[in-house]
Amino acid sequence: MRETKFRAWDKGNKRIVEVEDISWAYDSKSRFISAIKVYEDVEDFCEMYTLNIGDFELLQFTGLKDRKGNEIYEGDILEYAGRNVEVIFEKATASFRVKTSYLISQISKMMKAQLKVIGNIYENRNSLDANHNKRGVKKK
Repeated sequence: MRETKFRAWDKGNKRIVEVEDISWAYDSKSRFISAIKVYEDVEDFCEMYTLNIGDFELLQFTGLKDRKGNEIYEGDILEYAGRNVEVIFEKATASFRVKTSYLISQISKMMKAQLKVIGNIYENRNSLDANHNKRGVKKK
């Protein structure tokens, strides 16, 4: 069974943080995330704080690791076959996929051995854009 865990993009502090706990809220129609507790290792101690809905982007672990053993999360930028690709969750197929500027593809077992995490779309967007521009694709 795949391990379920999350990290988050803290919009206010502009950094990736580890998610420790998820708080749920309910209304008459549905259940939704209202806040998360996060922690970050800061010079040999853990800082813990709460982020409210709208202050973060939740990023799920894919259950996969790259060729160096790094965990792969939604929103990561991976190097694969000379290209930089983005990891996305596709709702229609309920699966994690890799996305280039012109293609969305499932992550296969063969592909997994070649993947390398090089950043994420929040802190390293330029590495994704630069790669796409090398291939003649215009920035949006």
